[in-house]
Amino acid sequence: MYPPPGGPPKRGSRAKTLLVIGLLIAVVTPIGLVGNWMLTGDMTERDDEGNVLAEGETSALHLRQGDCYREKAKEPDGDETTVTGVEAVTVVPCDKPHSAQVMQRITMSGKYPSDKQVMDRCAEAIVIWAERHPAADRKLRKVDAEYGAQTFMPTRRSWESLDDNAIVCGIVVFGKKKLTWQLPVDK
Repeated sequence: MYPPPGGPPKRGSRAKTLLVIGLLIAVVTPIGLVGNWMLTGDMTERDDEGNVLAEGETSALHLRQGDCYREKAKEPDGDETTVTGVEAVTVVPCDKPHSAQVMQRITMSGKYPSDKQVMDRCAEAIVIWAERHPAADRKLRKVDAEYGAQTFMPTRRSWESLDDNAIVCGIVVFGKKKLTWQLPVDK
């Protein structure tokens, strides 16, 4: 299990409870700009409010807050971080089966961050989300008691040469059970 940012939470805190039962299994996924279709923009069919209307592929960097998607996330073993390359994910309307949802897009500045820095930022965002939405957290735990954080980030080259510094943080469920509803997001 990935340790919380800033050290262990205070005894008896909601964050400690969440972490003790395995909330944050982090999957860091570096991605870059591959292929011209990724440079042309988000081709996802959306309504006026930005909700996905039909299943389709998009660059992981074009995912928006609240987007539901399917991506084969691998559950890390112990304290190890699984790093895999992803060019695209399948976005779906949130009432269709999916394994993950974007909770937050974070813009980081400065030098290219380490995996740990990115995981810490996303882990903190997921803990805060769970504290703000306890009913949604309980419902999510019925699908996967050890749901985790998934992070998409640009490659070092993209970060340094294109000033591409958006980090996508999502909640992901592992295993065969899928989500069929949209989790609340903090805008």
